[in-house]
Amino acid sequence: MHTLTLQLLNHLCTEVLKVSRAKEIFRQSFINGAKYGIPEILEEIIKSYPYALEYLDEDVFKLAVLNRYEKIFNLICETGMHRQLIIRTRDDSNNDNILHLAGKLAPPHRLSLVSGAALQMQRELHWFKKLFDFYTAKFYTLAAALLATVVFAAAITIPGGNHDDTGTPNFSKEIAFKVFAVSDALSLFLSIASALICLSILTTRYAEDDFLFALPRRLIFGLVTLFLSVTFMMIAYSSAIYLLFGEKKAWILITLAALACLPVTLYGILQFPLLVELIYSTYGPGIFGKHSNRLIR
Repeated sequence: MHTLTLQLLNHLCTEVLKVSRAKEIFRQSFINGAKYGIPEILEEIIKSYPYALEYLDEDVFKLAVLNRYEKIFNLICETGMHRQLIIRTRDDSNNDNILHLAGKLAPPHRLSLVSGAALQMQRELHWFKKLFDFYTAKFYTLAAALLATVVFAAAITIPGGNHDDTGTPNFSKEIAFKVFAVSDALSLFLSIASALICLSILTTRYAEDDFLFALPRRLIFGLVTLFLSVTFMMIAYSSAIYLLFGEKKAWILITLAALACLPVTLYGILQFPLLVELIYSTYGPGIFGKHSNRLIR
C-alpha cells in the first residue's frame, strides 16, 4: 500500500509540473506535508521540483518542532539548512526562540506514541537536547576555538621581531610589550578554558537535574571566560599595534582604545542579558521566592 501511495504521489508531482500554477500548488502541498508530518510528500516534491528547497523556511521548521515530527526535522538536517533555521526561527506572538518552542508540550497525538510517562519524558528531552546542542554550546565552542587559534598565532608572532644575536624580542623592555605578552597569554588560556567548558555541555548526560544547575552553571562560566578572552585579545592586539606604529603618537593610542572597546561592548550588549538571566535563575531566589508567615489580608 505504501509503495502504491508513493507511485501515485510521484505521478501527481509529474502532472503538476505541467501546470502553470505548479509553484503555488507545490508550496501549499509542501506546507501541508509538514503540517501533518508526512516526510514522503516533502521528499517527492523536492525530487520533482528542486526549487522547493526554498520552501524549507521558518514556518516548516516551526511545525516540525512544535508537533515533534522527527522525520521532518531529519529531512531539514539532511539539507544542511537547520543551522540557519535554528537561529532565525521565532514565535511571532511571544518572540520565543526555538528552545522555547521545544520546551512547549507536544500535541496529545504525539505524546501517545509511546507508553508511560517515563518514555514520553525521554522523547521530550531528546528533542530539547538536540536543539540545545545546536543553539547554544556549539556556537560558543566554535567561537572559543577560533579565538584560541587567533591568539596562539599572535603568541608565536612577536611584534617587532627578535635580535639576531640573542634571539630576544626587540621590544622586550617596553611596557607595551609586557602588556601584549601577558594579555595574549591570558586570552589563549581563557579561550581554551571556554572551549572545554562548552564542550563539556555537549558531552553531558542531560539528566533532569543537569538542566537545573549543572548546565546553566557551565554556560555561565563559558560566557564569562569567553568575554574575558575577547577583552584580553583586544588589549594584546592594541598593544602590538601601538608598539609598531604608535610610539609618541597619542592619537593612535586613543583610536586603538576606542576600536578595541567596540567588540567588547558588542559582546556585552548581545550576551549580557543572557548571562544575567542565567545567574539570576541559577543562583537567585527561584521562581517561587521566599515565603513568609504573613496571612493574606
